[in-house]
Amino acid sequence: DGQVSMFRDLLTARLTDKGFAIMDGHDVADRFKETQAESDPVVAVLRAVSKGIDVAKTEASVEQVLNGASALRIAQMLDAQYIIVATFASLGTEAKAFHGSGTLYKTDNQVLTRTLRTSIKVLEGQRGSTVYGDTVLSRTRIAGNEHLSVITTDGDNSLIDEAANKIAENISSKIARIKAVPVDSTSTIEVEVNANVEGATVEFDGATMGSAPGRFAIRPGLHQM
Repeated sequence: DGQVSMFRDLLTARLTDKGFAIMDGHDVADRFKETQAESDPVVAVLRAVSKGIDVAKTEASVEQVLNGASALRIAQMLDAQYIIVATFASLGTEAKAFHGSGTLYKTDNQVLTRTLRTSIKVLEGQRGSTVYGDTVLSRTRIAGNEHLSVITTDGDNSLIDEAANKIAENISSKIARIKAVPVDSTSTIEVEVNANVEGATVEFDGATMGSAPGRFAIRPGLHQM
């Protein structure tokens, strides 16, 4: 658990280096905490999300939204094209020993292999359909013999760094295939708005759509009106 944050930062950096524009959910939360300015676009989005989710029958705070809302809902509000989910599936250790005493090699050798298996999924950002998935293996080997022993605390960090790099390589090499996967087109729905003030301006997510009474076409999902 203590290395998840490092993994997230490394993966964001590797994907950015491959040409992706990444919005990390935790970064979005930190951004909100840094500023309360109404003009900040991220804050505006979060406020729109918070208005659209009912938490315990009360008005949801932004913090509750970030903790309770699905990644898909936030991705819809941020208009993200894809959601990338990377999960540590397993971490295993394999030890091999060669007893060379009495043989031509005359030396005992040991090899410790640590293997990190990471599963990845790419979801379409507006409907949540899975468009790609794979498993990435990362390994580190520590060798020693009767004359040499190696003690390291950096083995798992190296595994995580390698995993982030391999995931970025994997996804970037498959981007044409990912884009080619057919997904349901985002249709629009019609909303009718009436108001007790004739000609009141109607805004959706901060954008003026017209005046009431009126009918407006919007994308399915969460909105602030």
